[in-house]
Amino acid sequence: MLEDNSYNGLFEELVTKDKIISHGSSFWDSNDPRGDKKDPNKYNANVFFGLIVDTDSHRSIVINYSTICYKEELSCDLNSDKEYEFALKLMKSIEFLNP
Repeated sequence: MLEDNSYNGLFEELVTKDKIISHGSSFWDSNDPRGDKKDPNKYNANVFFGLIVDTDSHRSIVINYSTICYKEELSCDLNSDKEYEFALKLMKSIEFLNP
């Protein structure tokens, strides 16, 4: 999942007391026929992803959050930093219940 969503394997890892969150962002060019991912440091990221793993049970959940604009004439001006902040907040809020 991380390799499929990241640009050149770029992602970060956040370790908390009960989970590990591997997260990152990339830019997916919807105008490119191949749909290539591009460097989020050169382009405003529009794909945010995370793999959240419970350290006790090793259960996991994947989060994919996209803000892709398919009609640029509608002025889809987004703040990628705020979108990433929101996606990470969502990932941090995940709690695994004991079976």
